[in-house]
Amino acid sequence: MNFLDLAGHIFFRLETRQKDSGVCLVWSCPHCGKLKEFHLTEVRSAFTLLGRQCSRATELLDFRCSGCGYEIRVDPSERPLVERLREITRRFKEGQLGPEAYKNAIRQLPARFARNLLALSETWKCPTCGEESPVNFSSCWKCQSNRLPFRDNERA
Repeated sequence: MNFLDLAGHIFFRLETRQKDSGVCLVWSCPHCGKLKEFHLTEVRSAFTLLGRQCSRATELLDFRCSGCGYEIRVDPSERPLVERLREITRRFKEGQLGPEAYKNAIRQLPARFARNLLALSETWKCPTCGEESPVNFSSCWKCQSNRLPFRDNERA
């Protein structure tokens, strides 16, 4: 390592701060397959020069499985929907919502993270060959048969 590389490592730094903002979701983890709490993890990072911030801070949000650490990325622009999810989850944990009402409330959220979560964890059975396909597939991955019948709320 030459002097300029060393100086760069000493004077320039990527500062990262991570914060656990508590439980926002209770779901079957797509990775470990267990019903787990997912914590909202907030990460802010920026480059510093001699301890002073010299770049715009970048914010990342993730839901992190409390069991295996699997992460589901959340767009920071969806923070208001994350707060709605936090309230729905609180009501579920306090017994005000049953499991089906909880899942339906999450399905109703107009959030990309909710669609991704459902696509990773729910399946449908092909009427032709009986194979399971992810809920976001409109045709069977094995035999290419269309998913039938569509319910009104599933039409594009």
